[in-house]
Amino acid sequence: MSLPTIAMRVCVCLRCGWQWVSRKLDGKPPVRCPHCRSPYWDKPLERETVSVAVKAARAKEKKSRGKR
Repeated sequence: MSLPTIAMRVCVCLRCGWQWVSRKLDGKPPVRCPHCRSPYWDKPLERETVSVAVKAARAKEKKSRGKR
């Protein structure tokens, strides 16, 4: 005798990284993350990326300010 298979939906918050099993079986996505309470849990954060050249220029500028 084998055990019945149950399909469970595992959700992952793209904001805080929290993982949880959704208790709803209707197929609708959860309204918000239970950990951080973000309603945008399924959308990744969009952050501006700073190029390596810009970072190097800022570091050089900070060093030149400190030598004065």
